[in-house]
Amino acid sequence: MLYVKIWTVGVLFYLNVINNVCNADTTFNYNSNPSVALLQRYIQINTTTYNDLGPAVKFWNVLAAAQGVKLKKYVFKKKMPVLVLKWPGTDPSLPSIMLNSHVDVVPASEQDGWLYPPFSGQISEDGKIYGRGTQDMKSVSIQYYEALKRLKEKNISLLRTVYMTLMPDEELGAEAGMLSFLQSDAFKAMNVGFELDEGGALDMPVIPVFYQDKVAWQIRVDCHGVAGHGSSFQPTNATATGKCHNVVTNMFAFRDQQYPIYTKAPINDAGVYSSVNLNIVSVSFFFQ
Repeated sequence: MLYVKIWTVGVLFYLNVINNVCNADTTFNYNSNPSVALLQRYIQINTTTYNDLGPAVKFWNVLAAAQGVKLKKYVFKKKMPVLVLKWPGTDPSLPSIMLNSHVDVVPASEQDGWLYPPFSGQISEDGKIYGRGTQDMKSVSIQYYEALKRLKEKNISLLRTVYMTLMPDEELGAEAGMLSFLQSDAFKAMNVGFELDEGGALDMPVIPVFYQDKVAWQIRVDCHGVAGHGSSFQPTNATATGKCHNVVTNMFAFRDQQYPIYTKAPINDAGVYSSVNLNIVSVSFFFQ
């Protein structure tokens, strides 16, 4: 585990260099920086959910070839390729490092209020890059690649083999990508001992490592009540809306308890609180 920690510090240093470039002052010429240009090119590939991921596969094939590393493609569901770039270590018997990200992005339309087209990768005058997937999570993919590239350019040899994995359907629940890949012989052969994954976008000069993650627990509550005339006065707990009101009230009471804990928690300790949000409220009428 000692080597994992040393390597993590090393790669975070290089990720931090790239992050500082992206957070430099407005006098910096972003358009002339090859790392920024590479991110722009990646953003310009429309990898919206259910879109053709072929151009993205070609993009990563070219980058892998440029570094002389192997890229393998696994398809567990049609049009949903899982990509794996292998950066060999000097001692492949040790558990490997896995740097995971996903290719797909949620849909975007210029009618949604974008200042620039969502797949333009446009750089504004204040140095911000606009485009769907810049934070979730194409920037992370490029940071992984650039960090490994720079380590190689400096002839820094890592003991452990490093894998970059790129998933096709994280925004859909990852059934065709990560969930299938984890069950495959290809993943088992990687012998992963340490993994870095998606994190939140932070306006900071450093990139913190979160050592824990949350598990999504999605709950659907159906509230049924007896229908009556609009002018009738039924007991609140007998109506569907009254029952729903009880559920929502208790949920927000718990949320209000957790929020102060969240505001005081260290940035890398999300495990001390539970985040709760109400996503959808729908009303249906059934007549017999």
